[in-house]
Amino acid sequence: MLISAAGAIGTDHHLMRVKIKLHLKSRKKLMKQRRVKYDITKFKYDKALESFQCDLCGTISDASDASDDTISIDEKYSLFVEHLKVNAEKHFKLDKNTNRKRKEWLTDKILQILDQKSLAFLNGQNHQNSIKLNDPAAAFSIIRRLRGASKQVENTPIKDKNGKLLLNSSNRLQRWHEYFDEPLNIPSIVDQKLIDEIQIDALSKEEKRQNAEPSIE
Repeated sequence: MLISAAGAIGTDHHLMRVKIKLHLKSRKKLMKQRRVKYDITKFKYDKALESFQCDLCGTISDASDASDDTISIDEKYSLFVEHLKVNAEKHFKLDKNTNRKRKEWLTDKILQILDQKSLAFLNGQNHQNSIKLNDPAAAFSIIRRLRGASKQVENTPIKDKNGKLLLNSSNRLQRWHEYFDEPLNIPSIVDQKLIDEIQIDALSKEEKRQNAEPSIE
């Protein structure tokens, strides 16, 4: 049997153990003032400056504290600075999406070349899709646009062998016929002297054996 401490000392009080947690007063955290970044290029825009000045004058004139004589000059100055910050943030705040800091080597010329490369890639994709869809008219149209050929074939100047400009459609057609007839048709007349100059090597024994007529023997 267990005997409690209260029975040992002859009293009806029970001993207790208490755990106390004390929370000390924490130090107040200093709130950092939010620093607003401004776009310096917007300071050069006359419309932005005019809108900023109008809003600033309107805000100060509408404020009842501006004409209140009970507040000190320091409080009025603090109010003016606050109005100035609000309107400056409204008109000259730096847009993080459009004004991201870029590397020094990334110039405007490089960005322009990248845009041209992206456009050429998209045009190439459209060209490939037109070919896959068996649409040759659209494919050739894209090729002509990429090549930069704006003139029609009918308006292309055609000259004869002597360099004279051909104005008649029949003469142009005849010139096209001559142009394709000459390079595609090789003259069949060959000079005999060229044939005689060709050196024919003597056949070896193996070549003579292979060229011999087949026989029973």
